[in-house]
Amino acid sequence: MPGEPSRSTLIDVTNQQLHSFLSGRLEGSSPDQLCEILSARSSQLRNSVETGSVTLADGVVLQVDEVEREFTLAISARFGIDEIQAFVILRSFLYNEGLSSNGGSTDKGVQSRRSTTPNASSVLRILIPLFRAHENTGDSIHDVATKCLPKILQDGHQFAIDLITECLDKTEMDIPEVLRADPRIASRWAKQNMKEQLVMLEVLFWTVWGYVPCDGPLVVRIFEAAYNTDLSSSQKNSTLLLDDEGNQLQHDCAALWILVTIEVLELERVAEDGGMELSATPSDKMFYPSSPESLRRIHEIVTSNLASQYACTHLAWAFVLSRLTSKAGQLKEIPESYRGFLDSLHPHHNRSKEREPSHVLMARAAFSPEAGLFKLLLTLLTTSPLFVTSVAWKTGSTVTDPNAIAFRSVLKGFVIAMVELVPVELIPDFDSLVEVWIALYGRSERQSIAGICRQFWQSDWRQGLARRAIFDVARTRFPIHFRPLVRLLRAMTASGFIDTDPLSTAASSTQSPADESEDSDHEICSRHVFYYMDKLPTFSLVIPLASCTGPNAVYEKAQAAGPSLAYANLRAIRLPGGSVMPARSKGRLLSGDGGDHIAVCWQHEHSGWKVVLDVLTEYVTRRRMYAGTVDLYQDVAFGRTGPGSVPLTLRLEDVGMEIDDGGDEALATDALDLIRSVIQDNEALAEELLESLESGGDNNNSSDNQPPDLVHLTTMILEEALSRSQARSFSRTQLITSAMSVLSALLSLPKYSLRVWLYIRSTGVLFGPSRTSGFAAVALAAERVSGHYTMTLALLNLVQQLLHEAFTSVLTMPPDNQRLKQVKEEVLLRAAAFVHGEIWVEHLSWKYAQLGDRFEIGRRVSSFYGYVLKQAPPALADRPFPALSQAVADALLHKATTSTINPLVSSIAVAPHILSTLYASRRYGDARRLIYLLESHLSLTRLILSYKQSIPDSSKPCLLEQALCARTPIDVLANYVKGRDIGTVVPLESIRVLYALCASLSVTQPSPATIIGHLSNPETTVASFVRIVQHPYEDLALRNAVWNFIALAVDKEPALANLFVTGQFRVPNNKKANSKSPGEDESKKHMSALEVANENLSRWKDLWEANPQLLASVFRFIDVVWRHGLEHKNLIDATRSNDEFWTNVVAVVKEELGPDPDYETETFVILDNDRRSSLHEAVSVQSYRNMVKSYAVRAEDQLNELILEAESTSYDPSLHDKLAAQLQQDFPGLSLTHLQSQDLSEEREFGDDFTFSITLLRTRLQQCASGDARANAVEEVEKRVASLNLNLSLTYAQTALAESWQFLLHQILPFVRPVPEIRSNLLSLSATISGDLALEKRSGDMMAKLHGTRLNLLLSILEVVWFSDSDNDKHITSFMTFRSWDSYPCPSIRSCSRSSTSVPTLPLVIDALRLTFDSARTRLDLDLDRDMELLVAVFEQCTRPEISVSSLTWLTRCQETDVIKSSLELLTRTDVIGLTDLPLLRTRRQPLYAPTSSYSTWLVASFRRYSNNGISLCGKLGADRWSPAHKAYCSMMAIRACGFVQLYGKQIVRALSWSVGDPITLPLLEEMEQVVSLFYALAESAPPTASPNPAVVKVLRVFTTHALMLLQQLNYALTHPNHIASLLEPEPTAASSLLSVNMADLQRHPLTARLVHRLFRLSSSVVSTLISISRAYDVLLGEQEEWPVQEAVVVPHSKVVPGEPASLGTLLELANCTLDVLRNLVDRPAGQVIAPPASIKETPLDVREGSLTARKTLEALLVYAVTQLAMWLSKPDFDAAEMDSEDHVPQTIDMRESSKRPSRALTDRIRRGMPGEMATDLEKLLKQAKPVLQKSIDVSDKTDLKGDLTQVLLRFMSEWVMTTPS
Repeated sequence: MPGEPSRSTLIDVTNQQLHSFLSGRLEGSSPDQLCEILSARSSQLRNSVETGSVTLADGVVLQVDEVEREFTLAISARFGIDEIQAFVILRSFLYNEGLSSNGGSTDKGVQSRRSTTPNASSVLRILIPLFRAHENTGDSIHDVATKCLPKILQDGHQFAIDLITECLDKTEMDIPEVLRADPRIASRWAKQNMKEQLVMLEVLFWTVWGYVPCDGPLVVRIFEAAYNTDLSSSQKNSTLLLDDEGNQLQHDCAALWILVTIEVLELERVAEDGGMELSATPSDKMFYPSSPESLRRIHEIVTSNLASQYACTHLAWAFVLSRLTSKAGQLKEIPESYRGFLDSLHPHHNRSKEREPSHVLMARAAFSPEAGLFKLLLTLLTTSPLFVTSVAWKTGSTVTDPNAIAFRSVLKGFVIAMVELVPVELIPDFDSLVEVWIALYGRSERQSIAGICRQFWQSDWRQGLARRAIFDVARTRFPIHFRPLVRLLRAMTASGFIDTDPLSTAASSTQSPADESEDSDHEICSRHVFYYMDKLPTFSLVIPLASCTGPNAVYEKAQAAGPSLAYANLRAIRLPGGSVMPARSKGRLLSGDGGDHIAVCWQHEHSGWKVVLDVLTEYVTRRRMYAGTVDLYQDVAFGRTGPGSVPLTLRLEDVGMEIDDGGDEALATDALDLIRSVIQDNEALAEELLESLESGGDNNNSSDNQPPDLVHLTTMILEEALSRSQARSFSRTQLITSAMSVLSALLSLPKYSLRVWLYIRSTGVLFGPSRTSGFAAVALAAERVSGHYTMTLALLNLVQQLLHEAFTSVLTMPPDNQRLKQVKEEVLLRAAAFVHGEIWVEHLSWKYAQLGDRFEIGRRVSSFYGYVLKQAPPALADRPFPALSQAVADALLHKATTSTINPLVSSIAVAPHILSTLYASRRYGDARRLIYLLESHLSLTRLILSYKQSIPDSSKPCLLEQALCARTPIDVLANYVKGRDIGTVVPLESIRVLYALCASLSVTQPSPATIIGHLSNPETTVASFVRIVQHPYEDLALRNAVWNFIALAVDKEPALANLFVTGQFRVPNNKKANSKSPGEDESKKHMSALEVANENLSRWKDLWEANPQLLASVFRFIDVVWRHGLEHKNLIDATRSNDEFWTNVVAVVKEELGPDPDYETETFVILDNDRRSSLHEAVSVQSYRNMVKSYAVRAEDQLNELILEAESTSYDPSLHDKLAAQLQQDFPGLSLTHLQSQDLSEEREFGDDFTFSITLLRTRLQQCASGDARANAVEEVEKRVASLNLNLSLTYAQTALAESWQFLLHQILPFVRPVPEIRSNLLSLSATISGDLALEKRSGDMMAKLHGTRLNLLLSILEVVWFSDSDNDKHITSFMTFRSWDSYPCPSIRSCSRSSTSVPTLPLVIDALRLTFDSARTRLDLDLDRDMELLVAVFEQCTRPEISVSSLTWLTRCQETDVIKSSLELLTRTDVIGLTDLPLLRTRRQPLYAPTSSYSTWLVASFRRYSNNGISLCGKLGADRWSPAHKAYCSMMAIRACGFVQLYGKQIVRALSWSVGDPITLPLLEEMEQVVSLFYALAESAPPTASPNPAVVKVLRVFTTHALMLLQQLNYALTHPNHIASLLEPEPTAASSLLSVNMADLQRHPLTARLVHRLFRLSSSVVSTLISISRAYDVLLGEQEEWPVQEAVVVPHSKVVPGEPASLGTLLELANCTLDVLRNLVDRPAGQVIAPPASIKETPLDVREGSLTARKTLEALLVYAVTQLAMWLSKPDFDAAEMDSEDHVPQTIDMRESSKRPSRALTDRIRRGMPGEMATDLEKLLKQAKPVLQKSIDVSDKTDLKGDLTQVLLRFMSEWVMTTPS
């Protein structure tokens, strides 16, 4: 295989893939390629593999080794196929599927067997899309079919005969001898045999559909085969087909035979006038009626078997006979050849009583109950995979195209023929006919019935009364029989399934969106239904006979024109619906059973829609009466019964409306379904219908008694149904579902959607907070018991429609109507909370009757989350509905919980196991819905991971990442990528999730997880990825996505990179490798990604022309590998030394790009079923070619032309400006930032959807296209957005090319600079580029950035040219001719500075810097930031020591202009984080004026120069007296200190805000200690003057607030020893956490001992700082009048609450804890080791050091507690006013005040004597501590510990505390 020069499409493309290409399921092949592939398969060259080489049909010669020969011969013998075909199958399987990592010979045999048999069926299946496309000129492969079919089938008629013959042979085929021993294998063979028969019948169906004419012999042959095999039920191996799968295959074959036998009769052609010709010389001899012998034979076959399974064929032939008889009756003379056959159709023409012709008798027999015609039709339409997609999925049917429109078209022709043959009124079972009609036209996906519904309304309806008679019969019985007409009309709207139809699965309702033709068909059919129902010519009533006689008679008999009885009304009658039937109207008798009532059909035109509305009204009224609340709802009914009414008013109950077993709920459900089907996706017609319902009321009625509107009625029905507590019934489920579906449809109408919003907001039945009422109690509770979740799915659909309407109406909401926006957001928040809390987190634990419902519920919820994140990205500040998007982001990311993430990750992780189980049990419908679930979940996962990378805390792992990095999810995702049974979307989404996860994990701190660490078999996974990118016919999007992931993995994960580059973990030793046999080495070595890249590079020219995107992906991978070349040096040396490789790269670089294509969109076209700009493909190709060159750039001869090519840019700023202006004018609520793509930048595709999402734009403008003017504005905006995307695509690629050249010039600089010729060329090139840049007139932020890139390219060129010791005056003079100074100062100033130009330049730069700094303090301006960057760069170059020898000149200038002070003031006001402008921060990756890059260069440069002077020297030497120099030095120090505190305030707050609930790391502990030490130094150095510095006091006061909170947390940690071990997050090398800790025996827990010691030391520092701030020693030593009582901040009470600041009780508790520890330590030897050193640099922690720390902590606590209590008690009156004083308001570092206040209850406790209790406890503690402190002096060897502090404190308390009144 490797090394073979040619490729064959017979191997690269399997028959299954070819069928997918032809069916449009896979993209990537052009019509010419398809023709080439088909041509290769049109014939087979029968060589023999025994010769060692094989020549395939496409001319490719392949070598066959011994192993392949063995397997090929075995496959050929096993399956009885040609050796060449067996070899192609083997090679194709190995290439496309591969082998398992441990696959031996047995595995190969099993896999080959599984691969071969489906391939055989796929050969025939290839013809199906060709036949279909041949008859459809609009099909995308029509030209391919027209060209290739004649080559494949030279004789179509003979091909059909051969198909029939082969099918018959298979019915009699014996099981091969080798398979009979194993019954299971024999059964499998028999089923495969049936599957092949099924495929042959499908191909036969499509062959005679239009390609092969149905002549007499062919039709006879088909009928003989169908009847002789008993519709394929007669099988030689029938005993092996007794299980479910075998029975299903037989039923499917029978259904196809029925269709084929009806199809070949061509009933529609026969029914046409002139469609049949009875002549001795017919004009069309290829039509079966032209052959009398064939007619006679068909008649014999049909009449010979009257079994029920032939009822359809029997009736179809009866219709043909009726037309033959009719045609013969029109002829003057019957041709002799037909006479005998026609005479045989009237066997009893001599007997008067038996003159009925054969077709009448046959029709009567077909309609007899014994024939079961309607039962057979309903069975076909509701249980056969040919007509029901869900059944095909469920049974795993091998039918190629379930529910194809051609199948329904055949049955539609049969039903039309049936009603023309026998009048509908005479059909014995009218109800069954209605059910068949509804199943045919209404119970299907829309795409399969839209065409036949439109054909009926536009063609059949006009061709005669017979075809529409079913509607006439149903209309004449309306509204007595309400449901038949309503259900028939609903089916004819072409809207397809209703939600409650058991044939409809949630998966089938989520198919791809209908195209424009289907939408058009639905609109046409809905309009016909609307107009038909709007003007019904009749109204039927059931009237009592008593009302026809007597003085008060209302009706009377009238003279009738015909035999039937007629009636007339004597009074005007107001009918249900509000119309008035005038007096003397005529009516005909429908039925009279001899009882007291008769049914009369009146000729009266009225609106059936009003009757439908009245049915809903009466339902609500009746239900309210049953509930006993009729008085509250009197306005629900029409006001027709008031006194003085002239017309006689009839209610629905008066007209005799029959209610069947479904009850009135069924009537209301049908009414709602009809309305929903008409208004769905049809805004104009919907408004017309609703206006019709609301208009035309009774003018005599008062406004207070008008009928309610549809929204009101629907909401009341829903509320009533959900408020009932009766047991669940299917009818109520249907009603609730239908009501919610109507509300969902009404949301698409701007005029009525507001009513729906207001209702949902006002009621609690849907999203109520309580589980005891509403949907949660009624629907969820009932459905959890039954396991059917129809209502839940309908609710989720309603929520999705609410969400869609909210975002599509963002621009249509008036700007001044913020209340409406609040209402919508409130409803959405309630809905989101309900869906999340009641459904999402619990749905995995529910009971399910159908497992697919679980998948569909999960899919809809995750789609809801994904839609929110796409429409309102949380990263955008001005996004619509921010609270909703933030709530979703919090639930899934910021505040995610296990219950939230588990449904997402677990569904992904366990799906493969469930999928295999479903496939094994043939539950294909559930498997399909699981695949849809995976698509949605994977998309949501990718969105979350992508968003996470844009937040400030992206370095912290989120819960989703942790869940994905569990045992299996990553491995499962990798398996999805290579999965072949999960569609094309799941593999693509899986690799994109892996890409986002890898990118996110790479920035995780401190130790990121890796992808390779979670793969069970990394080598196999990598090999499968490489196989995907290697396969030329793999899905292009998947190939590009896998290449992107490989490039990212090489860049971010070294281990995975090594595997991709080499194909295996270890490179084998050359010596050992040489000793192995070549075959063994080839069999085990996987091809690496680098080898595949080289293979693609060898045919770069083809990819350059056909697929530059793929070529760009390949070059991106090579570029990443080269950037990590040192890591893979030994592995890529072979590639680097390959001359062909570099030849190809150079050829790519030299390839001419050509002129840039136009990017201003004028028109749109349809590409791959998407609406695209007509320029999309051209711009995309050009952009990717630019990217290819940007990756491939390297030095070569044509340097000037190539650099000039890279220097150009197509960016057009006017596109952005015009678009922004138009949005501001026409759509002021829409901003371009709302449309930014949320995909990672590396994954975006060039074209018209590159930067701004066209899909989001269309969603936002969906409701704005009302009227021609607005529609034109929407169209213009879409064109401009597409144009901007195209322009940005070109710009991005061109910028990448320029940056690549800049990088390359830096790399080759040492090698090129010494070459004079290249320097001269580059000198002229730089002059050209400089001149072009000087003439640049385009402006704007983006243009400034691009200009900077071009300037950097120019600088790179100049560095190559000028930085050389050989410069001469000629070169300098040439350089000074540049004109770029005229318009924009460029980086070439660096070279100018070398030409002694720095002296005049520096003053100008310093003045400009001062002006720029001053301007920057007043406003945020991107231009100012760029000016600052440029000026700083110039300043840096001009002040270099080799250029500016002395700093005196420019330092003097800096002093004069005060520029350094100005820069520091700017620094203090700069938003260094960038929160003031988040969009700009995301764009630039740094805030404006941030102290980074160039600005930091200015600070470093200026301070370096500023510090190297006399002032700095003075500071270093010190000063004994004041001097101006020393004063200046102190000023500088003050500036730096203030700047530090202001700059790092938030970091300080973060360090001091640690709580016991947070883990603690050693770096964090070190940071807290340093922060406390900083404030301790500030407090100690603050001079104790009468007027202290206010800034210092304020800073220290803020620290006090945070220190008290921190002290509370430290107290909790130290007093709960078992909690301490869990606080510490060990470093990667640390031991595992401890389970139990005893403070008295910390030697057993050395890690915890060190942590306890550090916490005591931190507590000591905190308390010591507080002592210094509060001037505690002044309190102990000074007079009471001088005490700083304002520093009394510790409240004297005993409460110890972790969430509040430390109280006196906190100090006492911590002091007691410290005392216990100290007491334990002083009893041990001083040198005893408590904890060994943690590292070599550290010393052991012994008893001496521990006791010293504990002693310091205890003494500090005692001093602080005593002085604080004394100051509190010395206050004149510490009441509530004192407690609320400003001095005690907590503050933060950023000086924002807090609203916390001590409670008045606390003040009362203090007044009641709390200080006395505290004083007693404190005194007791001092006495207990005295001996322990004294003993600790003996342990320590320090002399400064002498003295007894406790005695001093006790005396102080006795004087100032104990004697002070409370």
